[in-house]
Amino acid sequence: MAWSYLQVLLLTLVAWNPGSEDSAPGRVIAPVLQLEDSHDFGTVWSGEEVRHDFVLKNRGLQPVRILGIKTNCGCTVVNSYDKMLLPKKSTKISVVLKTKNLQGKVSKKIFVTTDREPQTDLTLSITGRVRSIVSMLPRSGATFGQVRQGEEVVRKIRLVSMVDQPLELKLPDVTKEFFDVSLTPITRGKEYELRFSFKAPEEPGSHRFRLELESNFKPVGSLSVMASAIVPARIEARPSKLVLPREIPKTMKRMVSVFNHGEKPMKVLAVRCTDKNLPVSFDVERATGTASITLQIPQGYKGTGTGAALVIQTDDPEFSEFRVPLKTVGNSPAVAKSDKSFDLPIRVEPPALMLDSGYTNDELTRSVQVLNLSGKSLELSLLDPGSQRFRVSVEELVAGEKFRIEVKVRPPIPLGPSQSAVRFSTNLESMPILTLPCTVYREAHVQAVPSSVILGPAVDVVRQFAISVSNKRQGAFRVVSASISDPRLSIAIERKKLGGSSIIRLTVPAGFEHPGKPLALKVFTDDPEFPELTTAILKNKAKKRGMRSRPERKGKSKRKKFGLRPAKGSNE
Repeated sequence: MAWSYLQVLLLTLVAWNPGSEDSAPGRVIAPVLQLEDSHDFGTVWSGEEVRHDFVLKNRGLQPVRILGIKTNCGCTVVNSYDKMLLPKKSTKISVVLKTKNLQGKVSKKIFVTTDREPQTDLTLSITGRVRSIVSMLPRSGATFGQVRQGEEVVRKIRLVSMVDQPLELKLPDVTKEFFDVSLTPITRGKEYELRFSFKAPEEPGSHRFRLELESNFKPVGSLSVMASAIVPARIEARPSKLVLPREIPKTMKRMVSVFNHGEKPMKVLAVRCTDKNLPVSFDVERATGTASITLQIPQGYKGTGTGAALVIQTDDPEFSEFRVPLKTVGNSPAVAKSDKSFDLPIRVEPPALMLDSGYTNDELTRSVQVLNLSGKSLELSLLDPGSQRFRVSVEELVAGEKFRIEVKVRPPIPLGPSQSAVRFSTNLESMPILTLPCTVYREAHVQAVPSSVILGPAVDVVRQFAISVSNKRQGAFRVVSASISDPRLSIAIERKKLGGSSIIRLTVPAGFEHPGKPLALKVFTDDPEFPELTTAILKNKAKKRGMRSRPERKGKSKRKKFGLRPAKGSNE
């Protein structure tokens, strides 16, 4: 029997029925929920807020309920949205990314949970790159580490502007107990030195200070710098608590160190464990008085759970005896990570590497120690060296407990600060990736100081500036010539007898008016790496705000009030 054209058309319409999305089991159905699942915001300055609306549309015939939205960090904020999504309707999921404490590549996730199978879990991603308005060295800020009681320690941070316009930074009118802060311009508008001073109190504790520097860069407005310090007890044991799994599949060791942070000598006399099934041994360094205590945990040991402890006896009258508690958790070594007595299961000392080569271009080597505080034997392996210049090695000092990481930087070493991070994989579920921040820094050995000269809009009298060109490392060096981009300005070279250094005398005639366009003094040397140096000649716009670019002799109070000062090298 032949099929008519009308019969074939009717069967086709029955087979394809857009109103019956669930009526044909086994047939491939297009996703009911349609959305843009990723957004790249490009490059922004650290401190700017990134906003984006993800559109979620219900293409089906049944309503969809949004059960919840979560993010993978506190940097993303989800605004209000429609929790019930009707058929053929859409809703906006507005996301705000706060970049104030972010830097480098950024990838954040937003997880949307619905009641629609199989799209119950949807993942949105927001990516991009965040730039800081300054290059901060060290990048971690003012990290004091441990400071003895009553001791005063100073940390200096170098801030170099990364924006095109002159960057003005200003200290706010805030104070923080035990911290003293000062800001000094090295090259106004370009480079600053931030000085933190910390006077440790008599009471032990942790101290943190977030400083918000005011800036004239409108997209950001302020710059955050962190300062942190720890004042330990005069005599302390680290870690302050030992975490053991309830069942031990193989013999393992745990270590405790006793430190004396005071000036008075101390000696550990005896160490014992209240659980007699755990043998203890200790060694004392004669020079420092530091004691290393080793606790042997035999195979098959099951913790008593009754509050066992290491008891340490010393000859110090104030700390004659103190305890390190032993806590057993879980029924296997893997459960030990659930204990929250430590912020992190792994401690790195120091927490970041600073590889400062000074003026040399030779290979650098620095190392850190990794201490395992998780209660589980640690396995550490290199995952990402972070840079092609890095050669990274891992040495196991104490099996599963203590490691030494060595990082070597091969030349050529780039000028200025450059940040990277070495990543390691671990066998710990609570910290599968260990990241070691590394900062490599090298200064130019041939320098022209100052790097910029600031002139007023109009010069009333003849002014002279001295630019020093010197070689900071040993070797032959000579200034060949110099040139100025404006013929109205004159220069003269005075060569020094030793080292090849020179002084460039820049003379500005009376009545000189800065044209507003960039002017530059160029110095040519015979150094192959630095054949040309440039000193910028900038225009001071202070007069437009009703201030004098060159204060009179009696204007010292005005200088102090407005922060004006002659450029380095001037004859004022």
